Amino acid sequence: MTDSPLTLNGGLLYVPAIRIILETLGYNKRILRWILLSKLLQWVSGLRNKDIGDNATLSEVMKYRGVSFWWFIRFRIYRNLAIAFGKGQYHRSLTRAIFSKFNFLFFFYTIFVAFISKCIFPKRKKLRPNTIFVSYSFGGWRFFRDRLTGKLVWGHSLLSPVLDALSATSKCPEIISSYPIALNFPSLFKPAFQLSRNSKLGLFVPLESYFSWASFVQILRARRHFSKVWTKLKQNQGLVLDLDGWNILELFNTDFKYFFKFFLPLMVQYMELSIQLLKREQPDIILMKNEYSEYERALQFAAHFKKTPIVALQHGIINQNHPGYYYARNMVSQKGSAQFPYAPIPTKTAVFGPYYKKILTKRCSYPIERVDVTGSPRNDVLHFADQIYNKQMFCDCFGLDPNKKIVLIATQPLHVEKNRVDFLYNLIEALREVPDTQIVIKPHPNESSSWHKKHLKEWEVFAVILPPKSETNAAIHACDLFIAVHSTTIIEALLLGKLVIVVNFSKSPDILPWVQEGAVLGVYDPQELAPVIKKALFNEEAIRQELANRSKFVYNHTYKNDGKATERVIGVIKKYLRPISS
Repeated sequence: MTDSPLTLNGGLLYVPAIRIILETLGYNKRILRWILLSKLLQWVSGLRNKDIGDNATLSEVMKYRGVSFWWFIRFRIYRNLAIAFGKGQYHRSLTRAIFSKFNFLFFFYTIFVAFISKCIFPKRKKLRPNTIFVSYSFGGWRFFRDRLTGKLVWGHSLLSPVLDALSATSKCPEIISSYPIALNFPSLFKPAFQLSRNSKLGLFVPLESYFSWASFVQILRARRHFSKVWTKLKQNQGLVLDLDGWNILELFNTDFKYFFKFFLPLMVQYMELSIQLLKREQPDIILMKNEYSEYERALQFAAHFKKTPIVALQHGIINQNHPGYYYARNMVSQKGSAQFPYAPIPTKTAVFGPYYKKILTKRCSYPIERVDVTGSPRNDVLHFADQIYNKQMFCDCFGLDPNKKIVLIATQPLHVEKNRVDFLYNLIEALREVPDTQIVIKPHPNESSSWHKKHLKEWEVFAVILPPKSETNAAIHACDLFIAVHSTTIIEALLLGKLVIVVNFSKSPDILPWVQEGAVLGVYDPQELAPVIKKALFNEEAIRQELANRSKFVYNHTYKNDGKATERVIGVIKKYLRPISS
């Protein structure tokens, strides 16, 4: 990335004039980066109104069937730029270039996948009222404790507790589920096939199974439409997407070609196949957990056309600058419309706590009646933790001494590899200074433990690396100190009464104000790690007095820790189910 009026300096993006003013006022780099990322989010959001000629805006030329597909690329533009600012360079993907060049081959490949799916995967035998369609990706499957039996079961950690509880009711709804598999067909075919034969989330059918002649025609039309738009944009030599004097279009040329030649037609494909799905299956309600991802956003547009209500479950941390949730007031219809120029949002979003409702309604422009505070079904089991988990059993399982201190480290697949290595390396070095401590590492579900083994061997240190199918809550319950960068597991550790250290060596602000609000300890300098760890492990009472606001923070972020979040979510869902006649 070349120097421009928007300069990269040590991985920190700044507009020079703003930087000078803010630093004069005493803002440090962490606050400065927060302000500038917020500025970036607002700038990217404002791109939709960019006049690109012929009295048309960027969002208008991305309109198809009366809805704006701008909302699909907004998140991608922000994410790619934010990552570039952290790394100090913009990554031009060879994969995106190949998909742009040979996009027509993928279209015919999708038809082949559709044919295979129609032949192999089972179909629903008959329609009936009281049906829930569930959208979920192939991530999130793991062992977790059943909140009622306390037994270790395999399932989806967020959705399974809700659907299992629904299935146990006297008039249980029928559950069907789907997800596109063509983009990663070689790796997804086997798990998709296994789910179709033994799914705990109802009947699973790949989205491509719903390919029809009507969807084929619409997808072809969309391909021609967006191809013409891209040709016109290329010919507009005067087009400038200006960010403080920098023409971002020069940087994004490859990406914009990818958007118009491949990505947007793919999103139309997802939407059209979802329309066919809803038309054929006629569910009462759609339940989803990742409403800003590509397929789920396409599904929301389809639900808009078919007038099917959607309940979304919060699945991770939402902060004020979360690009998947942030909308200015004029971006969201207060009447629930997804027609151009509005973004689609769920009929109802069930959030973990009052803090997240405030962010969605005050910062992200969600109508207040569209957000309910329920708590997280995933955390219900923690209300019964002392009856379920046993430290001695955990230690016996992994060869640990229960009489020595256990430090649990939750790692994250951070975008910048250097930050990822620095986090673990500095923790290991700090823990060398703390006697009689045992290190346990919980990799993120999207991480490979081979990465951790490689570095631990290089640094000549022993640590227990928990296997992918191990239960995170059991490890948190057994530990004396929990350390992480940012994760929902921090909230779970607080619910279990554990002392938590949040480590952040980047210049970015914490994604939640857990340090400022006195719920956890924060370490922002590697030199501070060892003293803070020693204090947390061996002067616990002083630390707990220091963190006097923990209970208030936990309530705001988890609501009532009463084991009844699942029941509250079910209450929301049942409002949209059609009654079954006797």
